[in-house]
Amino acid sequence: MYGGSIEKNTGMALQMQQFKAMFVKHMIHSMRNWVIALVQLLVPMFFVLMACLIVKTFPEAKDSPALKLTMGELASEQKVLYEKNTTISNGYSLLLADGRFSCIV
Repeated sequence: MYGGSIEKNTGMALQMQQFKAMFVKHMIHSMRNWVIALVQLLVPMFFVLMACLIVKTFPEAKDSPALKLTMGELASEQKVLYEKNTTISNGYSLLLADGRFSCIV
């Protein structure tokens, strides 16, 4: 009896044996700590129920109405900035402090 050879499980038989062992181990742990197992089941259910209630009670999001764009809403005087030639030899007068931009009214 003790002197004989033992054949170890391999492949799918080994995986099924390991799965069964882990399942039994988990069941024994859950029976000993039933309060924790109950909390692990009830807390997710509570939050799913709260999420469903929140979704059902709040109004749905609606698209904003289209905005009317007219030229009357814009200022009558428009100012355009442009970058002028940065070389000093062109002799342009500088309108802004840094000298790289000029303003047209």
